[in-house]
Amino acid sequence: MTKPFLAALLCLACGAAPVGTPPPSYVLHVPLPSPAALHDQTVEWAARWSAATGIDVSVHDGDPLDAGAIPVTFESGLLTDEGKPACGLTSISTWHDSGRVRTNSIKLVPSAPSGCSGWGYVLGHEMGHMLCPTCEHAPEGVFSERLTLGRQHKIDHYTLATVCAGAPCPVFAPEL
Repeated sequence: MTKPFLAALLCLACGAAPVGTPPPSYVLHVPLPSPAALHDQTVEWAARWSAATGIDVSVHDGDPLDAGAIPVTFESGLLTDEGKPACGLTSISTWHDSGRVRTNSIKLVPSAPSGCSGWGYVLGHEMGHMLCPTCEHAPEGVFSERLTLGRQHKIDHYTLATVCAGAPCPVFAPEL
């Protein structure tokens, strides 16, 4: 009972947009020929993040260029900045004149390296980076740095407090 209260209290400083300002929206695209499971998981995580944050995250099935969509793809051999095998990566760009940050892509390793929870949970984690590219990892939940094997990872109060500290979340609704 105390943990959700503390996370909500921490979120008083969340990155809420000024009154009357709509939250941003994100459109994802799963290019063909991708497995149907990748598309289905992308749709599921988009709905979960939308419900938890109030930020519109959707999946566009048409031409990604028409929607300015963020591609979600599989790619083998992903490496961290330190050169270690990665479970997934979110590529971002920063415009130095404005400081604006944009997500370019989400990439997942199709056969997860040792220590990865599987690409379904990694996809949920990487969407956290999409919503808040400048946020540090949460201490627990799907946005934690280490997704423990064999656990069900949720968009919990720790994840939301972390992501919403940098993203203008009009809703704070952790998954139970």
